[in-house]
Amino acid sequence: MNVLMISIGDNILSNPIGDSLDRQKEYAKRLGYVDMIVYSPKKHNLNTKHYDNLSIYPSKSLNMFTFVYDVLKIVKKLLKNKKIDVITTQDPFGTALAGYLLKQKYKIPLHIQSHSSFLNNYEWINEKPILFRIFNKIGHFTLKKADRLRVVNTTEKQKYIDILGVKESKIDVAPVPINIKFWQIIPSNEELNEFKKKYNLEKPILSWVGRNVKFKNLEFLFKTLSLLETQYHILIAGDMKGYWNLEELEKKYNIKPIYLGILTHNELKILYYNTDIYLHTSNYEGFGLVVADAQASGCVVISRNTDGTKDIIEHTKSGFLVNNEEEFAEKIKFLLNNYTIKNSMSVYAKNMMAKKFSKDKMLNNIIESIKATV
Repeated sequence: MNVLMISIGDNILSNPIGDSLDRQKEYAKRLGYVDMIVYSPKKHNLNTKHYDNLSIYPSKSLNMFTFVYDVLKIVKKLLKNKKIDVITTQDPFGTALAGYLLKQKYKIPLHIQSHSSFLNNYEWINEKPILFRIFNKIGHFTLKKADRLRVVNTTEKQKYIDILGVKESKIDVAPVPINIKFWQIIPSNEELNEFKKKYNLEKPILSWVGRNVKFKNLEFLFKTLSLLETQYHILIAGDMKGYWNLEELEKKYNIKPIYLGILTHNELKILYYNTDIYLHTSNYEGFGLVVADAQASGCVVISRNTDGTKDIIEHTKSGFLVNNEEEFAEKIKFLLNNYTIKNSMSVYAKNMMAKKFSKDKMLNNIIESIKATV
């Protein structure tokens, strides 16, 4: 099978994040061949890269408005030498619009993927009201034109059924594959102790991993921590340049986290294995990948009750789903005062992730969704 994939973000050509390139290579190997077109500003001056079953083309666009036209030009050249069996797009917006136009012109089946919770999500829309309202309208149009859809959580699937009237049989729930085996290999005592020594840590240790963007809701985290009366260390990992003014939050709530910066996957694993409770405060998620990674490492996770975490956390068994800062703080206090229960939940979380989220099974679910489009 020859698959055309249309994607946003040219990091895969310049600086692949995590295992993103390896994952695309694996998709391509299982599908047959993938030609991937990524939105890439002309000023980045990136070149096409070819691998065994995968070719990645930068769009070299002047801006987002010319992206669709640039995709059409690249595909026109590709079709001179090969037949494309299916088009899959990485979001329901610009890439899906390009996919729809290609479907109309060349009669190629269209598969649209959504990696977050977008449809009629007013938490998301209100971040950029004008732009994201337009995106939401585009999504309402493109999603109904697809031959098959892939979402990463069950709530988004239900919204497609209820709001758009899409048949349930046309929607697959297939989250991003997780390398469970990697997260379940316990770091050495030397690595764990070196980490604690580096940051002068003592139990209990709470952690949070993410980006400093609005929907990650760092203020919710700081307010929750301000309600705790016990001593603890709070570790925050990730790029902290962005939306939230951390100095203001520290002063407002009298909280002083330890900032770890951007960590490698191995460093993240050491963080998780030193963590007593992992905290997740996002307003919404598609699929909470950091939540999945933390649970696979044996962390008990407390999270806001959002679309993307409800499919991962088994409430009261592997972690807790809460609705506000007061509930969040109460669950932290409960676990810190009941280590036997916390440790039992930790074992359950690790075993549950291994059973439910096999990487090979998750890869196959995505592959089968694309193949079923034809």
